[in-house]
Amino acid sequence: MVIHNTGMSAKNIAGLDLTIRDMLSVTGTIKTFYLNESNMTTSAYKDSFGQAIVMTDYLAAGMRFGSIEPTIFYLPGSEWLITRPSENYKRLPLFLTGKFFNRFCKGHVLYTEFITNDIITNSNGQKINWEPLGAYAYNLDENLSLLLINRDFVNPFTIQIALPEGVNYSTNATMYSIWNGDFSSVETNINSGAINLTHGMLVTIPRHSMVIIATQVQDVEFSQLPHGYFDRVHVESLNTWTDAGRFVYDEVHCP
Repeated sequence: MVIHNTGMSAKNIAGLDLTIRDMLSVTGTIKTFYLNESNMTTSAYKDSFGQAIVMTDYLAAGMRFGSIEPTIFYLPGSEWLITRPSENYKRLPLFLTGKFFNRFCKGHVLYTEFITNDIITNSNGQKINWEPLGAYAYNLDENLSLLLINRDFVNPFTIQIALPEGVNYSTNATMYSIWNGDFSSVETNINSGAINLTHGMLVTIPRHSMVIIATQVQDVEFSQLPHGYFDRVHVESLNTWTDAGRFVYDEVHCP
């Protein structure tokens, strides 16, 4: 690969070159991959607790479905703002959800299964083809953690936890509840306390909020899944509308 540009563009292209070379070395072929930059850029969502919860869930789901670990970065005066310099660098909700995610949700991303008959709807009452709760599990050495994110903007969600058989986990766990009843608030409530972690226990996650349960395991041996193992919905068509409801595209068929 010959790089003609200078500055940041050249660094980005050089990074892609290294990634592709490493990909060839490990797999013997070049795999298709997509770069993605995401945020809730509508100004009404900036800095809000709701923005933090939706983005944290989005990034966690991306990792579960095969994306590279995400990075939350800081740029002043934009939708990427996670602190307020004018208020002694007040830590905004996305800073705090990212902090807890970085602390507990690392290591191996474990396979989880979520079973429910509940649904969530959009503001028009239409069913959303998405589970009402994001449920994730992680293991790093002797640490085991569960991340539960309620996607319902109206109601709390109660889940029954089924722990894996044959895993020698400690019943002495800590639960962190990161919540705010106001989607648009810039404040974050964080409650923590010791719990007795048991198979089949019930945990309630407040609306548009997240809960982390952290414990320890001994002599754990999880089976490694093959590379690229994750459920994937093949896109067959795409319909697009504007915010005003004007129809744009019809049945764009995807290979």
